[in-house]
Amino acid sequence: MAQRDNDARVPRRPPIDWAAARARLTAAQDTLAAIDAPGEDRLREILHARAKALAPPKAAVAPVETVELVVFRLGVTRYAIVAGEAVESLTISEPTLLPGVPHFYRGLIGHRGIIYPLVDLRPLIGAAFDAAAAPAQAILFFSEAATAALVADEVEAFVRIDVATIGPATRVDGNEPAAAIRGVTADAIVVLDIWVLLADARLVLDRPTHG
Repeated sequence: MAQRDNDARVPRRPPIDWAAARARLTAAQDTLAAIDAPGEDRLREILHARAKALAPPKAAVAPVETVELVVFRLGVTRYAIVAGEAVESLTISEPTLLPGVPHFYRGLIGHRGIIYPLVDLRPLIGAAFDAAAAPAQAILFFSEAATAALVADEVEAFVRIDVATIGPATRVDGNEPAAAIRGVTADAIVVLDIWVLLADARLVLDRPTHG
């Protein structure tokens, strides 16, 4: 009789709800799966971030300095000057000849009220030329420092090139290239510094050393 009284005082446990337990376990597994296997967009973000972190730093790209040139042919050589330094080019017929001047002076031409001495650049840079060949075209230059027209057989084109691609001029017959030659392009165009050329002391006619 006493044993039955003790059993009556012990509370009974409720039965286990196995269906609810399985549901909670399934939900937990789904949550873990979502963490371990993110969606396509999230996975793409993760991979992009990892690739960015592992990629080597990009090297700084130096800005490219370009220059626009007027290319002209004179004899067998192509020359070029900075386009913005020329006034214009024109076809010439018969320049007015000047007696007693150095052979690189090919005469005088007039254009829009301005008289230009016509200069063949080749003797000034040590290149051979035929003085008997008649000038065909002229490229005009006008500034406070100098006024002149360069002889050209043909003005060919305007081109824009990377300044870094202008290589040094080569020595000719063991001599250093003329100071007026800035360099030579990959396709053998001789690039000139026109103001160095026109500042050549040999162009000043009142010097007794010309001729």
